[in-house]
Amino acid sequence: MIFKKIVIVLVLVLILEICFQIMPFNVDFADKVYMKFYYDETKIDCEITDENDIRELKKIFRTVSFSHSLFGTPSCGFSTNISLTFQKGDKKIIICPGGDTCGNIRIGESNRYLLFSSKKLKKFDEIFGKYHGFTYHGG
Repeated sequence: MIFKKIVIVLVLVLILEICFQIMPFNVDFADKVYMKFYYDETKIDCEITDENDIRELKKIFRTVSFSHSLFGTPSCGFSTNISLTFQKGDKKIIICPGGDTCGNIRIGESNRYLLFSSKKLKKFDEIFGKYHGFTYHGG
């Protein structure tokens, strides 16, 4: 009986993963992190150099998964003009926080999104703000 329940749960998880294409997201490869903040007259391009900030950002992103949007693009005001780039050599991942207090974060120009908890958004905004950027989450 318990084996049957475990099999049912595993099948349901597999179906959800296939339907929503949920996959782990990992930026641990990066040895450099850059912030881009172009908003109105403000133009900031900088490297995040504080090792604690880099470690914290990697930790935030390590515990999320991404999914493809099956229902179109969330209307969150994504732009690579407000973004973080995780990079090592030629490999890089750009993430763009959503606008209008949206909890979604878009991966580059893709149709893939991360959904952050309010706690993760707050920490993300703290680090982003430290480098004179802000997001629409209130950071």
